[in-house]
Amino acid sequence: MPTPPVWFPPMRPRLNGLSVLVADDDDVLRETVAQVLRLEGYVVDGASDGLRAVHGAAVARELRANGLVTPIVVMTGVEDPEKAARDIGAESWLAKPFALGDLLPAIQHACR
Repeated sequence: MPTPPVWFPPMRPRLNGLSVLVADDDDVLRETVAQVLRLEGYVVDGASDGLRAVHGAAVARELRANGLVTPIVVMTGVEDPEKAARDIGAESWLAKPFALGDLLPAIQHACR
């Protein structure tokens, strides 16, 4: 098993095989987050077009309105990221810019 980069401490428990959609219109951020998640064993799909990324909040609201409990972690640059996450029913959030070391704890918190 490859050793994680020094800047990214290994987190436990690992959720190998869990599927994650990373939606962001910033190619570098999206690919960086996706690569970190792949190194941790997640199956990652990336939403690169602005439409899928920008409308993530609408998709999240619709999921919640239909009773689906898919864990959601919001990555946002809005002034109040906690409120933005709460407004769409997300379990966790990351305020941009965020440290990569905060990524896995946010996902693990959402998946509890």
